[in-house]
Amino acid sequence: MANTKKILIATLLTILAIAATGCSDSNPVALDTPLDTAPPAAVFAVRSNVDYNAGTATISWAPNTVDTDLAGYMVTRENKGSVVSLVATPTMSTQIADLSPRPGINLYSIYAVDLFGNESAVQRVSVVLAQSHGEHVSSD
Repeated sequence: MANTKKILIATLLTILAIAATGCSDSNPVALDTPLDTAPPAAVFAVRSNVDYNAGTATISWAPNTVDTDLAGYMVTRENKGSVVSLVATPTMSTQIADLSPRPGINLYSIYAVDLFGNESAVQRVSVVLAQSHGEHVSSD
């Protein structure tokens, strides 16, 4: 009977030791949830508006109402090969004011991003600012 007690105590101590240290990472558990690789819906109804007196351009678009995992929208401006991001992180706003559009063609790119980092197709709109005599032209 003494041997049975020793075996039970040894088994109990082994179980406690395993419980205290946890399982090994060498055999990871498979995730039950599949990885989301589907991009969000593309941005649509993109518009531009220029305030010639203030020298600003406002870009707007329709809200994404179909993707529950939407993180927001990214907006960039390209002018003469130079690309500038107008937002540092995805924004949930559906418009952005560019306070310093450059003379020439300003090509704005807008795309949606979801919580998994998937990006939608890019939609573009351009604003053309004339380079002389303060003349401004907007083009969609």
